[in-house]
Amino acid sequence: MDLTFSLLRGNSTGESDFFPETDAKFYTRLFWSWLVLRTLVWTTITYLTAWNPPLDVAEMLSWGRDWSLGYSKHPPLPAWIAEFAAFLSGGSIWGVYLASYAVVGVCFWAAWRLGCELLSPREAFFAALALEGLVYFHFDACELNHNVLLAGTWALTVLCFFRALRGGRNRAWLALGVCMGLTMLSKYSAGFLFLAMLLFMIFQPAMRGWWKRPGPYLAGAIAFLIFLPHALWCLGHQLGPLKHLLHQSKLNQHSWWHHVRFPGYFLISQLVRLMPVLLILLPLTGWRWRLRTLTPDQRFGRDFLLAIVLGPFGLHVLLSLLLGIEVRDQWGYQLWTFAGIVVLFFVETDAANWSFARSGRLALTITTLFLVVVATRNLLGPTLSGKTLRIHFPGKPLAERLEKTWQERYGQPIPIVASSDNFMGNSVAWYISGRPLLYLPYSPAETPRVGDRDLNKKGGVIVWNSVPGDDLPASFRSRFPTAGKLEPVSIPYHAGWLLRPLRVGIALVPPGNPNR
Repeated sequence: MDLTFSLLRGNSTGESDFFPETDAKFYTRLFWSWLVLRTLVWTTITYLTAWNPPLDVAEMLSWGRDWSLGYSKHPPLPAWIAEFAAFLSGGSIWGVYLASYAVVGVCFWAAWRLGCELLSPREAFFAALALEGLVYFHFDACELNHNVLLAGTWALTVLCFFRALRGGRNRAWLALGVCMGLTMLSKYSAGFLFLAMLLFMIFQPAMRGWWKRPGPYLAGAIAFLIFLPHALWCLGHQLGPLKHLLHQSKLNQHSWWHHVRFPGYFLISQLVRLMPVLLILLPLTGWRWRLRTLTPDQRFGRDFLLAIVLGPFGLHVLLSLLLGIEVRDQWGYQLWTFAGIVVLFFVETDAANWSFARSGRLALTITTLFLVVVATRNLLGPTLSGKTLRIHFPGKPLAERLEKTWQERYGQPIPIVASSDNFMGNSVAWYISGRPLLYLPYSPAETPRVGDRDLNKKGGVIVWNSVPGDDLPASFRSRFPTAGKLEPVSIPYHAGWLLRPLRVGIALVPPGNPNR
């Protein structure tokens, strides 16, 4: 563990013995010590301070229960991984958090490995360490969703693409095809990366010979075969995820202002998120950047970084500028894994040992600050701001109350949980024994395995936010005539001691009604 504290050492005399430039074994040990430590610390902090699964995690667990080839909004891979992680951890949420931070760890690893291909071992390590300043990899990194998983599979695809182009072996192209297929099963935004890769191979003169070799076709075929089952599922389900993507993009917006506002906001939001990364690298680059003089051997790396790392960002901005599509700031989650490499590859750095020591201390300081902010937000956020987050939702005590009431009446597991709210239903279903099916009567397309007939026949519980009124919603009364409304329950939010408790309406649909 003493390697982990290497970042705190160093001196100002210019000696470079502690951070040797070319000792690859030293930086390998240092990298893995730091990566394992950060993964365990973030997983532990999240598990101890987040009492309820965040919105996307609750949804992934609900989807993953069915092991479907696709879901109403997105491709299936994140839901599969969340379900598998929950299974390995014995049904505990800590396994899902660990899996999410492990995916982020894959991003750090890919940055380090690509850095080793293009930079010195010392610079490669600090290019990866600089990602401690990327907000994406801290505040939302516990949410094993499509953005997080896309960042991991995207990073692996970039690394494998570089190795395939430099090495040329068929097994490298095979690995690339597998990564591309997994990236497509993570999120459709993978298309931005694939387009950048295609344009690079078309317009980069050194790449034209590859079209006469089997490698690119092997990679494409493998990726296609991996994605094919999901594509067939989409065709059989009215292209539901694609429709959701188009809806999110707000293609129905035609005002000229959107062609300026959306790309401008995305550009500024990404620059803001990159500022801590640049701050960590500041002791190495200085305030006034001086571009490196690249050798002929480095020109391929230059072109690769410009096209494959910066190219997808430019495509996001260009598409939004031309079509007026809203590009949300979270769409940048996967774009900046290799930002540190870009900076250290193009900008001259100070080789003095004390510069790297300062950079390491900045990374440690920023990481500690993020940890404190996240822990404070989770523990004291509702008290300080008067607002709750999803992690403060009392999903477990609400589920225990429902399960106890149901068991007292019917003496069997709850078969179905129906809710007017997606998040409430997902949270309750996760904490009930046996994890019953979820049904969303107001948006049945999101829960295609269950319908009104199933709830009327098998029975189940209906929950809704009763703040607007305690009565069973009128549409529920007509669709589930045997539902018996119970007294609403009030359950306090976690860490929300000064807030009004959550008030939930409850109704029970008796099981075993074969006539419905």
